[in-house]
Amino acid sequence: MSDQSPAPAITEAMKRLLQEVQNYAFPLKEKTFFSIEGIIGHLENPTTELLRFFMAPDGGHDLGPLFLRAFFTCLGENPTDISFDDVTAVPQVQTEDRKFIDLLVRGSNWVLLIENKIGAQINNPLDSYKVQAERNFPRRTPHFAILSPDGKKDPDFPQWKAVSYQNYCNALKSEFTKTVFDHPISKWQVFAREFIVHLENTLDNPAMKMTKERTDFVEANLREIRDLKKLSDCYTEDLLRELSERLQKELPITRKFQFYEKNNYAFYCDEYIGKLWLQLFFQTPAHWSPDSHRDFVIAAWVKNLTEEQRQRAETLLLTKGGDLEEGGQWVGERHYNDRPTAVIELCKLAKELFDLWGNEPPSSPA
Repeated sequence: MSDQSPAPAITEAMKRLLQEVQNYAFPLKEKTFFSIEGIIGHLENPTTELLRFFMAPDGGHDLGPLFLRAFFTCLGENPTDISFDDVTAVPQVQTEDRKFIDLLVRGSNWVLLIENKIGAQINNPLDSYKVQAERNFPRRTPHFAILSPDGKKDPDFPQWKAVSYQNYCNALKSEFTKTVFDHPISKWQVFAREFIVHLENTLDNPAMKMTKERTDFVEANLREIRDLKKLSDCYTEDLLRELSERLQKELPITRKFQFYEKNNYAFYCDEYIGKLWLQLFFQTPAHWSPDSHRDFVIAAWVKNLTEEQRQRAETLLLTKGGDLEEGGQWVGERHYNDRPTAVIELCKLAKELFDLWGNEPPSSPA
């Protein structure tokens, strides 16, 4: 922490503030069935699968085109002008260049492509997706959308409209009220509501509202709050430094291993072995929701594997645990109750991955 002044000392005023702040904390978000650990979490694939189910009007639920009507509303289209007859929704549609469109929904005279981005940056050949959709469905009106927590538009892909989960959830609630008001309650309405609340709680991150009491409390304790924030920042900087230095020391390769924090969800480090993208993952108890585990979590996300690399990875998956997905695979997710052990285990996992696939010079993935 040579670039910053020392971390502030912990004073009695700071301890008192930590006790009082509980009186002004925002209430816990409503727990849902889908928030149970391991069911969905922040993973894109299971979220996309549920969107596929609910976006198919004849998919076996009693909600009709509710999820589609809400989505087209977010695209700026009038859903009353759109026919929802003969709709088919298909996830993970493989393209000619062996890439995968997250979700393709087609109607009688339109086709909708959705790229669902939850915990990763856009690293997809969207132009290729667009060309293939227009070639395969020349008589259908094409619609292209990027669904993400922040809903930011990518300037490199102007024809892909940006939809935030917050706006989509608001549109869903509006459609839900109009559609099911005159219908008896069914299990699918319950599951749909649970899904919408889960998306709100975990993905859209709506702004919290400040009351006068909360504002007064903050203004009366600005000095202590500033010092506590500085203490937290120093902790983060120290951990990021430790992760980088330990990996540089433990691995017999020359890499900087620069970690960064993203969306207040975890610390990440992006490395490339040739065109293979390796993302190391380190999550602290501070990244967990208040009602979740108090663990340190390590894992790795691997993408752009060749078939040979994928075959060599199968043994590691069997011994370390991991999930093979269309876009890549998770490797070695483990929980630890102390920081030193978690750091050591992340170094071991990183070394195994580099030993497994070699140490080719890094290059940008195709």
